[in-house]
Formats: sequence, structure tokens, C-alpha cells
Amino acid sequence: MKHGFVIISILAATLAACINSTQDDLIKQDKDFSNLSLEKGMKQAFLQYAADTAVLLQKNTMPIVGKKAIAAAFESFSDTGFVLTWEPLDAAVSKSGDLGYTYGLYTNFIKADSSVYRGKYVSIWEKQPDGSWKYVLDAGNEGL
Repeated sequence: MKHGFVIISILAATLAACINSTQDDLIKQDKDFSNLSLEKGMKQAFLQYAADTAVLLQKNTMPIVGKKAIAAAFESFSDTGFVLTWEPLDAAVSKSGDLGYTYGLYTNFIKADSSVYRGKYVSIWEKQPDGSWKYVLDAGNEGL
């Protein structure tokens, strides 16, 4: 009986470590996504991290559905006048390990007049066959 308790305790600790590792991986992915936006621009970041079926929910517009539609929406859009970055506050991953979400705070710095806008965001992520995470839904709103 004593050995069974020890084995169960070890298994529970291992499972907890795996769950935390997956959450940590997802938070790191979201931070890498933000860093790419800082380094290369929002357009490149949002296209690189989008799943083929990704959906963007933006202010005053219908949902943009699919990576091709996102690329088309961004085609004539210039992201050189601002810098969009964000910081995840937390993440959760499904028990199956294939879906998760991050949420946090974003900052949009406008270069022309040095104004700053802040808000909240949520991203829903899906694990890809190669083990990477891609967002399948991204939404945010202004103000804190």
C-alpha cells in the first residue's frame, strides 16, 4: 500500500510538471509572437503565427477568416507607423494538449506623435502537427 501511494505521488508530480511545461511553452510562443511584431512588424508576425483557419476579430469590421483573408486584409495596410507589442499574463492548455489560450495586455506605440494606446487581448492557439503553436483566434479591445 505504501509503495502504491509513492508511485501515485510521482505520477501526479510528473503530470503537473508536463501541464506547467505546456503552459510555459504557450506563454513563450506568445512572447516570441510579440517579439517578432517588434522586430519585423505586426503584419509579418500575424501572418507567421496564423493557422490556416485563423480568425481575427478587430474593431468595426467583420471577422477576418483564414490566413489567406488575413494576408489580403493586410496587403495594402502599412505597419511602419506604429509598433504593436503585448505581454501575456497567463495561459491554459486543454487536457488533450492540442488547444490553449493566452491573454494579456498590449501596447500600440504610434511613432508620429509618440502616443501610446493600451488594451487587452486573448489568443486561442492550436498545436500543429510539427509541435508548434499557431493562433486560431485573436481578439483585443482598447482601454484599461
